[in-house]
Amino acid sequence: MLDRHEPKSIGSRDDRVSMADTHMSNDLFKNLAHKLEYLSDQNLKQVESAFLFAETAHKDQKRLSGEPYIIHPVTVASYLADKKYDVDILTAALLHDVLEDSNFTFDQLKSKFGTDVAKIVLSVTSISKIPLRDKSLIFSDENMYLDRVEEYRKLLVAMAKEIRVIVIKLADRLHNAQTIQFLPAFKQPFYARETIEIFAQIADRLGLNAIKLELEDLSFPYAYPSEYQNFKQITGDSKNIKPKLIEEKILEIKQLLNDNKIKYSDIYGRVKHDFSLYRKLKYEKNFDFSAVYDLYALRIITDNVESCYKILGLVHSIYSPVSGRIYDYIAEPKANGYQSIHSTIRDKNSNVLEIQIRTEEMHCVAESGMAAHWRYETGINEKAASRLKQSFNDWTAEVEKLNRIKNKQKILTYLKEDLFADKIFIFTPSREIIKLPKGSTPIDFAFRIHSSLGLHISAAKINGRLVPIYSELQNADEIEITTKNSAAPSIDWLRHTKTSAAKQKIRQHLRSKNRDQYINIGHQILDQFVIKHNLKMPTVKELNSAVSDSRLPYKNFEEALVGLAEKALPVSSLAKTVFPSLSLTEKKSTNKKEVLDSHKKLAGIKNIYARCCKPIKSDKLTAYVGQDHLIKIHKSTCGMIKNVNPERLIEL
Repeated sequence: MLDRHEPKSIGSRDDRVSMADTHMSNDLFKNLAHKLEYLSDQNLKQVESAFLFAETAHKDQKRLSGEPYIIHPVTVASYLADKKYDVDILTAALLHDVLEDSNFTFDQLKSKFGTDVAKIVLSVTSISKIPLRDKSLIFSDENMYLDRVEEYRKLLVAMAKEIRVIVIKLADRLHNAQTIQFLPAFKQPFYARETIEIFAQIADRLGLNAIKLELEDLSFPYAYPSEYQNFKQITGDSKNIKPKLIEEKILEIKQLLNDNKIKYSDIYGRVKHDFSLYRKLKYEKNFDFSAVYDLYALRIITDNVESCYKILGLVHSIYSPVSGRIYDYIAEPKANGYQSIHSTIRDKNSNVLEIQIRTEEMHCVAESGMAAHWRYETGINEKAASRLKQSFNDWTAEVEKLNRIKNKQKILTYLKEDLFADKIFIFTPSREIIKLPKGSTPIDFAFRIHSSLGLHISAAKINGRLVPIYSELQNADEIEITTKNSAAPSIDWLRHTKTSAAKQKIRQHLRSKNRDQYINIGHQILDQFVIKHNLKMPTVKELNSAVSDSRLPYKNFEEALVGLAEKALPVSSLAKTVFPSLSLTEKKSTNKKEVLDSHKKLAGIKNIYARCCKPIKSDKLTAYVGQDHLIKIHKSTCGMIKNVNPERLIEL
């Protein structure tokens, strides 16, 4: 049990780093205190008290790196201090692991630091830490995500009640991402992908762009190692990246503004972050850098909105604006409250840069997003505060939908396809605004208006021009839908819809029309899994009982087979339900007779033989088990299987 003696005082403000404990404690608090000059003496004393309390609580505890644990909460608090957050969030950041990792109680925190701080710490603690399982114990990363769905739900619901909880959680994740190399190797890839696909997306929706970019860049090498190595080889070519260009343009623009007596508080620039650049380049043939308009960006901070537009005009007077690349987010702010003017310009040497122009207040919101209220003396005006509050209310309403979704797979789909998707704003013919995820099509729009409109959409007009119903919508488009009674969804529609609601309605329609076909496809998927693992199929009665008694969102086995066919249910999830004794660590069978018997069963399944090498039964054969658990039989000499993971091959 930890010693719960009252921590000694660090001292007065002028002598706040003269601690009597250890040299490390001296340095830790000294570094933190230097960032807290914006706090009052009383507030600094509260942070000091929280530091000593946390140091006592984490005494003798170590991180995986071997460092004293106290370094972690101090690093989290230091990040928030850099952003000038208020005293309560800094205090809670220092204490955020105390309830979980020590014997101190909520009442003790409440008594010493107040109800507000104690509740924030309790909320952070209540977001359970589900350990990452060994990769060999599961079938796919999808299973890992499904295992952690409840954690994501808790995280988002807690945030909807108290946004400071997620700010601390994101700063906590940031430090953990900085030390990801100390995780066991088998945990690193999924942890990194989760950071990019879940936590960075949360940061983005809250408007915390800086932490989003840092989370992505730190995780990139571990999440996608081969892609990262290829990316670094390409960007390592000095002909592709010219950092000195930014310095040159900063000097030119400063001179321009000084000559015209326009005030500015800061001008700085950056080369596009690694992961953002990779994401853009991977869709370009041969990684074409000329297609990336924001490879370089300059940011100009000024004192008022009028100056923003004056600066835009001056910049365009010496550089050529790129057609269609001017975005006025001051007049039309983003959903997370972000405001700025963006313009892509080209200089006389054909270098392309993005210029971002904003006020100090807009910059504060851009740095802290919906959490700007808890920046120390932010001074944001009533209009901006109202807009941020509305953005947060909209976000909260979206999060609330999570509590109405019971199926884990559907929660995960909602997170990735709706909640974390970038938003665009579309106009109806009557100028009503409809918010949709970026990448949506007229099909998504039609289903958002009404199910019958979506089910019978036959044509669409965007801004008065007739377009295919698969066309991608752009922000501020005006759209008109035409319907026909004879029109109906096809399976291709699923590839051209973005929203989970539209996909669900399309699947329901296709399921009602093609139920028997879907059941057959589901049987084929499960049969291949059964053969691969040398399992004995239960009776229909046992299968129905297993599914109906499980947590799967299906009433009977046939419904589950339809879910398999629609790829709404992973085959591993159904397997764990109908074969409860199945060990997920099972290796492929080494009994040749069993494998050959399985081969005979496989031979009756349609399209099991690969087209590339056209094997026949008399050939020496090898079965390849794909990531979707479907099996294809190749000639053992087939070049298509020479470089695949040998654990996915079964000699027949």
